[in-house]
Amino acid sequence: NDGDDDDDDDSDSTSSAMLEDDEFEIDDGVLIKYNGSASDVTIPSGLTRIDDDAFFENNTIESVTIPVGVKSIGDGAFWECEKLTHIAIPEGVTSIEGNAFNGCKSLEVIELPSTVKSIGHDAFGNCSKLKRIRINTPTALAEVGDDAFYECDSLEAVVVCGKRRTTTIINKLKAFFPEDIAVFWQGDPQENVILGQVIRDGQNTL
Repeated sequence: NDGDDDDDDDSDSTSSAMLEDDEFEIDDGVLIKYNGSASDVTIPSGLTRIDDDAFFENNTIESVTIPVGVKSIGDGAFWECEKLTHIAIPEGVTSIEGNAFNGCKSLEVIELPSTVKSIGHDAFGNCSKLKRIRINTPTALAEVGDDAFYECDSLEAVVVCGKRRTTTIINKLKAFFPEDIAVFWQGDPQENVILGQVIRDGQNTL
C-alpha cells in the first residue's frame, strides 16, 4: 500500500509539472514563452526575467500579473498583445527593454515602479489608447530610449506618486516627455506641472 501511495504522489507531481510546462516554458528563472490561452494570466513566482517575445502577438490575454522578483522585461515581450488592458509591473523591475509593449492598443494606464532604471526604444510605441502613465517616485529612472512612447496619441498626463514636486524630477521628466504633457503629483493637487510651464490649479486632479 505504501508503494501505491508513493506512485500516486509521483503521478500527481508529474501531471502538475506537465501542466505548467504546457503553459509556461521556463528555463533557469527565465520565462521563455507563454503558450496558454487564458485572458487573465498570473506568471509563476521564482522568475527573474520575462524573455524576448515571451507573449509576442498573443491575442487572448487581457490582464497579466508579473511576480515580485522579476528584474527585466525583454525586447518585444508583449509586442502586439492587442487585447491587453492591464499589466501589473512590480517593484524590483529595473529594465523594460525595446518594444516590450509595442502595439498594445488596449492599454490605457501604465504604472511603473520606482525601481525602473531604463525604458527601451519603442517600449510603449503604438499604444494608441494609452492615457496615463503613473510613476512611483522616478528617482531611479536614468534612460528612456528613442520613440519609447511613439504614436501614443491619447497620452494626456504623467502621474508621479508618493513625492512632492522637485526641480530634479521635473528636469528628468522634461528630457523624456513632450512639453505639452501634464505632470501631476498625486496627493498634492496644488502642485501640478505642464512640462515647460509650472501651473497651480487645484481643480486638476487625476
